[in-house]
Order: sequence, then structure tokens, then C-alpha cells
Amino acid sequence: MIMLDLELSFINVLLLTHGITEKIEKKFNESNLTNIEFINGYPSYADLNQLMYQSALLQARKLWEAKLYYNLTEDEWFKISNFRHAIVHSKEKNDQMLKVIGDLNFELVPILNKISEAIYEKYNLDGNLEYEEYVNKYLKDIENL
Repeated sequence: MIMLDLELSFINVLLLTHGITEKIEKKFNESNLTNIEFINGYPSYADLNQLMYQSALLQARKLWEAKLYYNLTEDEWFKISNFRHAIVHSKEKNDQMLKVIGDLNFELVPILNKISEAIYEKYNLDGNLEYEEYVNKYLKDIENL
């Protein structure tokens, strides 16, 4: 599978984010706690989820710096830049939380998915057996964490 290292790093962080988020969601659902109770009872889970999305955001920024734009609009790249700036320059942990900076599901995730889809199209990864094998192995590793 030939892919630029930056692109593979971006795809890997999205896979890792997806796998970790699912594990956290499963733990949350099993806990029968409210969101606040869960965060207070399992603070590392909340931190891990934030760190995964922050990593994805930083990887996206690296792609932009390498001039790999993937059909994103200037506004979308500006949003990524603003998210990254807010995370890097916040003095308080709470100010670095993506839900404080912007809406994760409606602002950041669609942009990250758009980059991912562009990489998939660029390398024709849908239906690529070698890549599917790689993804399955990667996700199985995450399950075993």
C-alpha cells in the first residue's frame, strides 16, 4: 500500500480515535451514569477521547502544512487552524476541551471525514483487500487494549 506517511498517520489517528471512542462509549453505556458522573468517575476516559480528537486535528494541520488540501474549502482549513490554535494556546485544561472550542460532531468530525474520504478516493481504498486487512488488524489491536 503506497501512501504518504502524513496521510497514513492521519488515517491511523482516525482509526485509533474511532476505536477508542467506541470503547469509551461502551464503558459509558455500561456504567448507567450521567455524562457528568461518568467524567468525574472515569476522568481518564474523557481525557483520552479529547486527546484522540486533538491528535486528529494536529494530523490534519500537518497535511495542510504539506499543502495536501483535499478539496477542503478555505473556511474548513481556517476552522481546523482555529481549533488547533485554541488547543495549543489555552492556559486552562477546560479551555482545551473541543466542546468548549466548538461543536465536535457538527464542526470538526465532518471536516476530518472529508479529508479521510479524499485520501480513500486518492488511493482507491474502498474495496482494497490489502488495506481492509490492515484496517481490520489495526482495529483488532485497539479492541485488545
